[in-house]
Amino acid sequence: MENKTKHTAGPWEIRELEHINICGKLPGQGQQAIGRLQVATVTRLRGQEKANAALIAAAPELLALCKETLEAVDLDGNNRKGLRQALQAAIAKAEGK
Repeated sequence: MENKTKHTAGPWEIRELEHINICGKLPGQGQQAIGRLQVATVTRLRGQEKANAALIAAAPELLALCKETLEAVDLDGNNRKGLRQALQAAIAKAEGK
């Protein structure tokens, strides 16, 4: 499966400071990362910040898994229209379409 994404390459990691930063790889030549790039900041609010940061940090892997699952569903041959539509909608939302 070809992986052409417009978002910062994962995996993303959580860095806790006064707020929580989610950082991704700053791309260099080929597969080499030349540094880290902040992709999101989660402010401390009502104790939900760690759960929110974990969900954001998992986004690249979740998107890839949705795409792989959609391919498997399409190859499966069974009529799984509801699952296919849900996966397509989630992928479109994640890709800003």
